[in-house]
Amino acid sequence: MTREHRVSRRVRLGAACVGALSVAARAFPSSSFQRRLESRRCWDRALALVRRAEARLVPWRIAAECDPDEALFGRRLGAFYRALKRLLRTPAPDLRALALKLDLAIDHEIAELTGGKACLIALKRDARRLASLRSS
Repeated sequence: MTREHRVSRRVRLGAACVGALSVAARAFPSSSFQRRLESRRCWDRALALVRRAEARLVPWRIAAECDPDEALFGRRLGAFYRALKRLLRTPAPDLRALALKLDLAIDHEIAELTGGKACLIALKRDARRLASLRSS
C-alpha cells in the first residue's frame, strides 16, 4: 500500500526561503556573522603558528647547559617573534583572546622589538572595539 505524501504550500514556501537565504549568505560574505567567523579563523591560524614556533624553542630552554647551535637557535627565535608579532596584529575575536595577547605582549616585552609599536596599536584597537561591543 503506497501512501501519497502531500507537501503543503507552507512547507514548500519555507523550503524555498531557506534555500534563498543560504544562497544569499554565501553571496554576501560581509555579514556580521561571516566577519566574526573569518576573524576567529585568522586568530586560530596565527595562534597555531605561535604555538608551533614556541614548541621548536623548547629543546634550548630545557637544555640550557648544552651548547646549542647558535645559528639554528637564532632562526627559530626569529620565526617565533615573527609569528608572535603576526598574532598580536591579528584582531582578537573576544576578551579571552585579548587577555592572551596582553599576556604575550608583556611576557615577551613586545614594545622592545622592531614592529612592536604596531602590535601595541593593534592591542589598543582590540580593547576599544571589544569594549564598545560590551557596552552596546
